[in-house]
Amino acid sequence: MINRMKIALSGEQGGPSVETIIGIAVAIIMGVALIAFGKMVVNKTNQASNTINTLETAGSLSSNTVAPATP
Repeated sequence: MINRMKIALSGEQGGPSVETIIGIAVAIIMGVALIAFGKMVVNKTNQASNTINTLETAGSLSSNTVAPATP
């Protein structure tokens, strides 16, 4: 691929090829960035969910220690 870029840059007819290579490279970089961002959001969401589940579990344990009111 590097040889292709060198050949494309050396001649006048390489203009459209260079534009295509740059466009593909930018698209790949953006795709990788979006995937990484998506994984980060999923991890943060799972972490928040686990924290909430821990708080709910701790709350239910403390509420079980109190005797229920009898009518």
